[in-house]
Amino acid sequence: AISQFTSIRVNISPQQVLEGDQLRVPVSIIHVGAAETVTLYAAIGNARPVYLGGFDEILHGSERFSVPLDENRTARGEDVIIPITSAIRPGTYDVYAKITGKIPETISETVNNVIEVIPPEVVAPPELPKSEFRNLRITSYDRVVGMGRYCIVKAQFDYRGPEMWRDLIAEIGNYGVWGWDPIIGGTQRLYISESVDWHTEEGGVAIRITPEIDPKDSPYDIRAEFNGLFPEIISPVLENVV
Repeated sequence: AISQFTSIRVNISPQQVLEGDQLRVPVSIIHVGAAETVTLYAAIGNARPVYLGGFDEILHGSERFSVPLDENRTARGEDVIIPITSAIRPGTYDVYAKITGKIPETISETVNNVIEVIPPEVVAPPELPKSEFRNLRITSYDRVVGMGRYCIVKAQFDYRGPEMWRDLIAEIGNYGVWGWDPIIGGTQRLYISESVDWHTEEGGVAIRITPEIDPKDSPYDIRAEFNGLFPEIISPVLENVV
């Protein structure tokens, strides 16, 4: 007996899908005759009259489908999976199915306005806090340095907030009852990266040793600070170290 597919129907209920979903399209057919393997095809798109080109497919899927010998008309079913991709825009769409590779093709009626593609949820980026500094501390320095050479002072600090450029200052001087008395110093402009959470940044400043400082009065104290911030961000003074 010749294999025949006398009808095909899409059995899908209205549903919403997102990009990245796998739409399962249940399809039922009526078959009679010899065993056969065919391709079951389903598509999402917009139904149009034949004179406008017929169904305007946007996404589709297909499955190989085998039917056994059916001496009488027998209902059988299979699901076709259609991946939902960025090729389809948010909106409401129609679905149809067909059996391909046979002449004439067996085509279902179109199920209208059954699939709603919804836009992805837009997740707002985390709001950046205002710029905040803390824990400025000197981590290394040159203990012995000759006149005309450079004392390299490295410092770390914790930061959160928007990206910015800021001047890191390191100074050599004396700390006493009257507070901090700087003698010489240096400045390094630092790029500070954006961060929602606290993170550690590092910078280094080169201080040139000039005649303003007297070797006989060594050792000297050092400290670091950021220029132009309020309240001031100042490291603890390291005494008698250079």
